[in-house]
Amino acid sequence: MEGIRPPPTLCLDSANMAKTWNSWKEEFTLYTDLTMPEAEETTKVKLFNYLLGERGRELLRTLMGGATSARVTHCNPAVNETVERYRFFMRNQGTSETIDTYVTELRLLARTCNFGVIRDSLLRDRIVCGLNNPSLRERLLREKNLTLDACIQLCRAAELSRENSKTISGATVEEVHAVRVAARQTQFGDAVDSEAVQDHDEKLRQFLSRCRQKNIKLNADKFKLKQKETTYIGHQLTCNGLKIDPEK
Repeated sequence: MEGIRPPPTLCLDSANMAKTWNSWKEEFTLYTDLTMPEAEETTKVKLFNYLLGERGRELLRTLMGGATSARVTHCNPAVNETVERYRFFMRNQGTSETIDTYVTELRLLARTCNFGVIRDSLLRDRIVCGLNNPSLRERLLREKNLTLDACIQLCRAAELSRENSKTISGATVEEVHAVRVAARQTQFGDAVDSEAVQDHDEKLRQFLSRCRQKNIKLNADKFKLKQKETTYIGHQLTCNGLKIDPEK
């Protein structure tokens, strides 16, 4: 165990002193258990005081009461319950965040909220309200006597179902996006085309709309369309010009 390094000097300037203290204390305990299991407690205390650093030892001397309780009180200040609950109730599921990760984060936030016996019901409510899937939320709201465990299981099942559906369809969102990007990158002079006629028609409508907004007039001798005619905002655009759509 000679290669194991001791923890660094405790940083007293951390923005989150409680987290820094707990992490440092855990690292110190692991270090002493691995490298000096047979050492006397007095030796461990001396190492502890040494690793506190000069500022830490000075602070320890000025604090009132027992050494251990004083350190714990200083490094773990009172939690503002209102702020902690605000963070909990404002936590929504991220766009690409899995349900298990979301639930874990909510459980961690709930630890400092002092919810007591209503903790599970509030976790369930936050999961339902914070989901990134509106359809799944509606499904859960229709459930009678929905428990926390049932809520999590239904969310996991829905998540797995979406992943399986993507696998079966053979096209992910990224693949579809890549096709659209490739279509937009067609060089000038190439024929405007698409795998779907509907997609081509939609692009043509968008093009005509932009021309109309910018007051651009098209030269009939140079402008060629894949289709002989197309309908747009109650009008028909043909090789002979623009006319009212007879079906309107």
